[in-house]
Amino acid sequence: MTVRVLGLFYTPWPEHMEARVPLSQPHKLFRKAVWLKSNPRDLAYMSNLFRERYPDGHLTQTVDEDDVRAADVVVLLYSDAVGLGWAGIEWQILHARRDVTEVRVLNGRRRDFVLSGNTRRALLWRRMLEWTMLPEIVMTISFLIVTPLLLTIDWVRGRT
Repeated sequence: MTVRVLGLFYTPWPEHMEARVPLSQPHKLFRKAVWLKSNPRDLAYMSNLFRERYPDGHLTQTVDEDDVRAADVVVLLYSDAVGLGWAGIEWQILHARRDVTEVRVLNGRRRDFVLSGNTRRALLWRRMLEWTMLPEIVMTISFLIVTPLLLTIDWVRGRT
């Protein structure tokens, strides 16, 4: 019996993300910053990676519930590390699959893992951190507060 492997490539990023964004559109600047930080791979890269790991697999860019039900293994090809923009498609796949269908993830950093409930919750947390840039914001604010304080301490002690 052969195992039918279905690879699904999806990117939430528009094709024109590399274009220059005017400063008058801060929401687009923020989205572009998230895109740059996620460093997504293109279809050609992910296709080659999928063929390398699953040589007999079938690659598609659309979610077809009949194909998902027929597959023994569904491989979600995240173009970035955590699958930004994939939550809806994951939900679709998990509800369309058979109980025996294994759902795996192959990301742009060449990591291959099973998409379990715990893994999905961890990914949702990481996506939130990636999308909001919360760690970067906290570090920037901390830096802006601590730097003048340290400079003042050095100035008082005569170390400047």
